[in-house]
Amino acid sequence: MYYPIAIEPGDETHAFGVVVPDLPGCFSAGDTMIEAFINVREAIKLWIETNLELGKKIPKATSIVTLRAKYPEYADWVWGVADFDSGAISITEFDNVLLTVFESASLSNTIISR
Repeated sequence: MYYPIAIEPGDETHAFGVVVPDLPGCFSAGDTMIEAFINVREAIKLWIETNLELGKKIPKATSIVTLRAKYPEYADWVWGVADFDSGAISITEFDNVLLTVFESASLSNTIISR
């Protein structure tokens, strides 16, 4: 299952924030971009599990183009798509570079390919 995500750039003193606009209240963060990517997968999973237990419907994903127009407050953020089932998160930066993060058994085994 894929959901668009918006990533707030962090630095050495600020965490990287991640929101999932299609899932109200679903967000995560990490001290590094990799940690933020991995943590958002867990946030999505928990959000969906909780809402299913409450008998709520799970919304379908919206296109990034639509979400960018709907949420101008994320204009300077990086947009991507989280596939939390397979463990991959694809991030399309503004310069159209594709970054994919694959989670292995642990964070230390994370592979980044460009």
